Order: sequence, then structure tokens, then C-alpha cells
Amino acid sequence: MLLARTEGWPMAVQLARHWTNGALMTPVIASFSGSSGDIAAYLTEQIMEELPQHVQQLLIMTSITDETNGDLANALCDRNDAWDILTSLDQLGALLVPIDPDQSRFRFHDLFADYLRTRLKRLGEDQVRTLHRKASRWFGERDQLEGAMRHAALAGDHEASAEWLEKAGGVTVGVHNGGPYLRQLLAYIPGPVIAKRPRLRVARAIVLMKEGMVAEAAAEIAETMRLIDAGLGDHAARSDALIVSTSISAQGDDGLSLDTVKSLEMMIGDAAVARPWMQGALNDLLTLTHMRRGNFILARAACREARYLYDEDGIQNGRVFSRLHMGSVALGQGRLKEARDELECAAEMASAYLVADASTLAMIHVMLATALYEENQLGQAEAIGFSALGDCAQGEGWLEIYHSGYTTASGLHMARGDFDGALRQLEEGHAVAERRTLPLLKSLIAYRRLEILSLQNAVDPNLEGERLREELENASRASTFLERETATIALSRIAIQRGMAAEAESALRSLQHKVEELGRGKALIKILILRAFAARAADRMDDAASALRHALSLAAPEGWRRQFLEEGPAVIELLNAALRHIQISSLPSASVRFLAEVFSAQIDPKGHHSSDPSHILTPREREVMAGLRKQQSNKVIAREFGVTDNAVKYHLKNIYAKLGVNDREMAVAVALQHGLFADE
Repeated sequence: MLLARTEGWPMAVQLARHWTNGALMTPVIASFSGSSGDIAAYLTEQIMEELPQHVQQLLIMTSITDETNGDLANALCDRNDAWDILTSLDQLGALLVPIDPDQSRFRFHDLFADYLRTRLKRLGEDQVRTLHRKASRWFGERDQLEGAMRHAALAGDHEASAEWLEKAGGVTVGVHNGGPYLRQLLAYIPGPVIAKRPRLRVARAIVLMKEGMVAEAAAEIAETMRLIDAGLGDHAARSDALIVSTSISAQGDDGLSLDTVKSLEMMIGDAAVARPWMQGALNDLLTLTHMRRGNFILARAACREARYLYDEDGIQNGRVFSRLHMGSVALGQGRLKEARDELECAAEMASAYLVADASTLAMIHVMLATALYEENQLGQAEAIGFSALGDCAQGEGWLEIYHSGYTTASGLHMARGDFDGALRQLEEGHAVAERRTLPLLKSLIAYRRLEILSLQNAVDPNLEGERLREELENASRASTFLERETATIALSRIAIQRGMAAEAESALRSLQHKVEELGRGKALIKILILRAFAARAADRMDDAASALRHALSLAAPEGWRRQFLEEGPAVIELLNAALRHIQISSLPSASVRFLAEVFSAQIDPKGHHSSDPSHILTPREREVMAGLRKQQSNKVIAREFGVTDNAVKYHLKNIYAKLGVNDREMAVAVALQHGLFADE
């Protein structure tokens, strides 16, 4: 603490020890400053009085800033030789510290700065205010907005602070630099001054929105539009208000109306209205709108355009968000590897460029946790997912973030066998939906709860027959496609369990057509898995195998393990039955390895999940295969493993079906080709 306070300056260390009487406790040292008796006397007698009067004056006047240089000192002191003075002050030693190697910027030692600012007060309040006005003007002329606004505020000139922010673009500053930076700047301006300036009210609205205060943000925009309609705002203020108002609407359940979407598209095409940042933001909103409406193909096109605009204009905040959105789109389309790459890139960029914007990084981590969960990287997903979701619940977020976050969080609990924890997580999601007035989120969470209950065979027994048919019919008429998809998947699983496979198959087939049309690859995998369950329940194993083959062709290359594993032990029974029809010999090696990982993870959920293809065979089938490799007869195999000849024949029949062969030599050949022997 002593070294930090004195910055290692030997004389200051000696004086501090004397001043504190050796009591080097943190509170005592913290109170030691440049205005403390001994240090102040030393600085006066040994430093300042050795300098010419004009140099003393320059040091005192430039102490109003955290750092200085010759140009700033010239402006504050009305001189033209400040560079020469600053670079010639060798006698100050450690008290005047160059910030960079070429000595283009300087700062005062903390204790010396304390001393100089104490001397500065003797100039009088009016003189100090004048210096702050000069500093504000100097920083503003060099586009250093924070310095311009801070010194205007210190001068008591709050109108000037407001004018600097308006000149910089108001809400545009937040788009370029993030919400926390905009909040910091708005703090320099009193509320009454903001209230009469529409562009600043818009800026305050976006800060409120990013802090999770959506209702307050909407009220701010409504009042802003009233002022603009009364003639107190210009065209720029109106367009800013429109884009922020649209952003607020996009965070709600309903999203944007078709008329609003058309208006956005017209604004994007109107170069006179849409500045580069606005064109990017409008495309961001279109991305969210198309996602909300279920169309990931259009969402990807809008997101790609937003990224191009942000990259071209160097808007770091927008560049981060465009990657967050693209990661979300890729997840929905089933492009899991791309999603993870995009989200990891977004996280790196946010950590580098938006250090103070914790809410943005939290949203990225929520979506990244979803990608990791789907890969079955449970530890990594838990490490970032739970805390990030808590941050989003208190700060910025929208429907897709919360839906994905609470679905994943409940899945993580289920993967660890914590059924009650999964339901508690969904209760928290329900509370967020209530607090933020998101009825669609409440509905989606309710269907996720139903899904988890069905996986535990804990659904209300009265949900069957005609009532279940009615629920499936209602799901097909849901107001949003996301709700239709979520409800149909949850209810179809229950229908299959309740002996209503035909009804489930019909609902899933109809949903699949629309999902394929909209490019919703993730949902398509789950639909195909459930269609396989329905076909097996109806004794149509060829159809079940066909659906699973299709699901594997989508899931295996991308690594969608949890889409299978969430179905629990039943999925292993389904796969074992289907493999007799699919035949391993006809599958790509990547699909075989993927199946092995699913088998391994389901057998030992808490252990190391191996891609060893031998896991596709049951333990007894692996024993029989080992005998075949040794060219042993059925009798020798039966005797070695303590089973009957008929048992060996039964396992051989299953092995032949799975491998797609009809004799022992071919079974060994296919097993060797696909690495089905555990020691390969």
C-alpha cells in the first residue's frame, strides 16, 4: 500500500513513514496526500520555489486534467512554449512522468497532483471554471468526447456537455462504443437538461433498455416522440427515436409487425435517412424479426448485411452483435460448428472492445453455453451458462436469449440427474417472463416443463385421448411458429408414450414440411428422432430407420449429441432396433463415431464419453465379435463366456443385422473397417 501510494518515490516513502509515525496501516496510508504537512512543505520549498513563476503557474493550471501535453498546456495557459517547458523539467524527476516513449503525453505523480490541485483552488472558483471550459473546448475539438463533457460538467456548463453529446450523435455513441460508455456520458448531464433534448432522451432510452428496464425505455421514447411532434426535435432525432422504439418492440413477445418490417426495409434503402450505423441496426432488427417469425433463411441474409455494414464502418459494438446474431441463426439452422465459432469470436471481440459492457458478454455466453451443451460439453457449458443467464435476467436480453438460456440450463440439470433442479430453473425463467411481460416466453417455458415431465414419465395422466388430440390441434394454430414448433414437439412425445403414435406422426410430419421450408435444421433433427419413435411404436421399423438415418446425416457432421441424449435410455433402445435396418456398413465413418459417442454418453453420463465405435455393440455382442475374430465356433464362444449355443446364435443374428452382413467373415471385415473391436 505504501509503495502504491508513493509510487516508489524514495523521498515520499521517507516522509510518509515520518508522517504516519511508522503506523503503516492501510487507512492511515490512504489518507496520506500531497497536501499533508511534510510532503506539502517539501514540494513547496524543494521543488516549486526552485522553478520560475510562469512554470509554477503552468503546472498548477494543467493539474485540472489527468494527463497533459504541450498543446493542451498551451491552450490552458494561453502560451505557445509549453512543449519546451514540459520537456525541460528534468529536475522534477519522478514527479512528471512521461506516459509514452516519445514524451507526447505526461502525467503528474499522484502526490504531486494532490499538491498542485490544492494550489489550484487558491486561484478562485471562477478561474478554475474557466480552465475547465478551455479544457472542454480543447478535448472537443479533437473528438475526445468524454474529456470534453467531463470538463464542461466540472465548469458547471451542463448545456455544453449536452451539446457535445448531441454533436457526437447521441445514441450513435452507444452504437459505436456500447451502452456502459453512453451511460457514463449521460451521467455528466443533469436529468432536467436531458429531458428537454429529444436526441439525449433517445440515448437515455437505449441505456434503460440495455439495463433491462424495457417499460421505462418505452415510456421515455413515447415522451420523446411527443416532444418531437411538438416541434422540439429534428429529423435526426425522429429517426433515432424510431430505431430505438423498434428495438424495444423487438425485445417483446410480439416482435415487429409486417408493416413495421416494410418500413424498416424502406428506411434501409433510403440513404438520406439511414446513416451507416442505422442501416446496420435496422438489419439487426430484421434479423431478430425473421428469427421470431421462424425464418432463419431470411434472418441469415439480414444478419450478413448487418455484419458487412458494421465491418465497413468499423463499429465495434455492432460487429459484436452481428456475430451474436449470426451465432443464434446458425444454431437454429443446425450449423452447430459455425454457431460455436461465431459466438466464440463474439466473446473475444466483446472482451477486447466492450470491456465495460457485461450484459453483452453475458448474452453471448448464454448462447455459447447452448452450443456447448448441444455438443455435450457439459462442464464447459455449466462454467459460463448459469452465471451468464443470471446476469441476463437482471440486465439486457430478449425472447430468444431467455428461451435458449432456460432450455439449456434445465437440460444441464437433467443431464446431471437433477430433475428438481431443472424444474426450479424453469420457475426462474417463468419469473423473468412475468417481470418483463413476455407471455410467449411463459408459454415456451411451460412446454419445456412439459417436455421434461414427459422424459420422466411424470405428465398428468389425464392428458390423453381427446384432450391430447385437442392440444395437438391447438399447437398447429399457435400465433407464432416458435410456439407451434415447441408445443408440437413436447405434445408429440407424450402422444407416443400414450399409444397415440399416428396422431404424433401426423403432427410431426406437418411440422417437418414447414421447418424444412424455413431452414430450421436444429428442430428438424428433433422432429426426425420423434418420428422414428412414432414409427417404431407403430411397428414400422423401416420408416423408423429412414427417419434416424436422416437425423444422423444432419446431426453427426455437426455434433448434435444432446438432441439424441435428451431422450434418455429410450434412444439407445431405438438405435439398437434401428441399426438392424440401417446397417452400419452403409453409414459414413463420422456417423459411426457419432453413434458411439451417444451410446457411450448414455451408458455412463458422468464419465469420459468415448468415440470408440465398439460402444455401438452391446457388451455381449462385443464378446461374440471377439470370438468371431479368433475364428471360434459357436460352441467355443458359448463355453468361453458361459452362455448357451442359442444365446450365441441370437447375438450373431443381431450383429449381422446391425452390420448389414450375412456371414461371419463379412461381420469381422465390417467390424475391422469401422473400428468395432475395442482394442482397435
